[in-house]
Amino acid sequence: MSEIQSVVEQAQYLTFHLAGEEYAVDILQVKEIIEYGAITKVPQTPPSIRGVINLRGNVVPVIDLAVKFGLSPNPVTARTCVVIVEAELGGERAVMGIIADAVSKVVKLLPEEILPPPPFGTQVRVDFLRGMGRRRKNLFCSWTWTRYSLPPSCE
Repeated sequence: MSEIQSVVEQAQYLTFHLAGEEYAVDILQVKEIIEYGAITKVPQTPPSIRGVINLRGNVVPVIDLAVKFGLSPNPVTARTCVVIVEAELGGERAVMGIIADAVSKVVKLLPEEILPPPPFGTQVRVDFLRGMGRRRKNLFCSWTWTRYSLPPSCE
């Protein structure tokens, strides 16, 4: 494989932490990273929806993926931030914020460095996982927006 072809096939991922685990999202889905600030609670929403924020005049829902994924949420610290992501959901463009305990870095991965999600059995959904990123000896979950990523009341 030529060096030029290798660069073209690499994808970039923003890595971030939730409840002590490292996750990644395709950098092309990331619009921006903002400081964690005031979030307006919305009544009758699932626990994984923290509320909404005003982002330059646009109302953006904020999702707590730690809660959505059944992890223990960490307290808000100086490193806690909101990653604003954009994706196609059900054929429509959706902009949402996801709470991250901390953002790590942008990593470049070749297709062969993304392993398919392992089978966990029929009762475990992995359709939100793009794959398992492999860097040296470490693995991290490469997450992608799907309908599963949203709380059921938003589908």
